[in-house]
Amino acid sequence: MANRNDKWSGERDTLKKIQIHFEFQRDVMRIIRHEAADKDLNPSDIIRQKLQLSYSKIQRPRLGLSFNNDELKTLAIRYNLDTLDEKEIKRCVLDEISTHYLNLLEQ
Repeated sequence: MANRNDKWSGERDTLKKIQIHFEFQRDVMRIIRHEAADKDLNPSDIIRQKLQLSYSKIQRPRLGLSFNNDELKTLAIRYNLDTLDEKEIKRCVLDEISTHYLNLLEQ
């Protein structure tokens, strides 16, 4: 049987990582974001790639948004839904935004 400590060594190494924030010029940041989108990578992974460090492709590309209670209420009214029906609100937001951008692609 493998040593129990070996099982968690990867997690321990991850916890030891140090996060550093960078403030690039606006135009540089815009270029990084565009390149990341074109290559299906996160902006931080583009930088890691440029520095010849390890990085991994996005497995499930997604965007995260946070809504406060007032915003959820606004969206529920917009979609004629109950404020507590977050799953249906999420579906409606996904449909609306997807439709908007897919229409732009068709133009």
